[in-house]
Amino acid sequence: MLRYKNVPSIEFDLENGYMVKADYVYNRETEKYEVSLHIRDIQVDQWNLMGQYDKVEFEAGENGQKTIKSRIAKYVTELFYKGEFGYYVDRTDMELKCFDYGLEHMNGKRGVK
Repeated sequence: MLRYKNVPSIEFDLENGYMVKADYVYNRETEKYEVSLHIRDIQVDQWNLMGQYDKVEFEAGENGQKTIKSRIAKYVTELFYKGEFGYYVDRTDMELKCFDYGLEHMNGKRGVK
């Protein structure tokens, strides 16, 4: 059997056609939570890692398990209002446009529609 890792996550609707997902795990060695953010277009079921926000550490604190979701929500909200997701929205949009262009090109080249 393959090994697995149980990674909880929470999702945020940016209300601009994009979603952000925050995966979080507790690191027992550092006694901190590691949070990784991913983004996707709501019309495409493919999450893309937001590299600048991979394994961001959060102090566990006394009630870490009970408060981690609200702390992540506050963090993501702050990033959103600062405009920090613009690069990742643009990158995802460009990636999807490039895929569509390539698909059209390949289908046209093969004569398949």
